[in-house]
Amino acid sequence: MGNFQPELTVFASARKLAILIYRLLRWGQPYIDEGAAAYEKRYQEARLRSLASAAKNLGFQLTPQPANIDSLQVSAQAQQ
Repeated sequence: MGNFQPELTVFASARKLAILIYRLLRWGQPYIDEGAAAYEKRYQEARLRSLASAAKNLGFQLTPQPANIDSLQVSAQAQQ
C-alpha cells in the first residue's frame, strides 16, 4: 500500500456511486444500507481470506482458534 493515489480513490468512489444510481434508475433497485456490522463482517472475512492466502504462499496453514476477549484486551494494553 505504499503507492497511495488519491485520484484512484476518488475514481473508485465515483464509480461506486454511478453503479448505485444506474441500478436505481435501470431496475428500480433500492439502495439498502447494511450498516456497520455487515460491513465489519465482510471486512473481517476478506482480511482472513487475504491472510490465509499469504500464509499459503509462504508455506504455512492457518488454524482457527476460539477468540478470547480477555486475552485480546490484555495484549492490546501491553502494546500501548
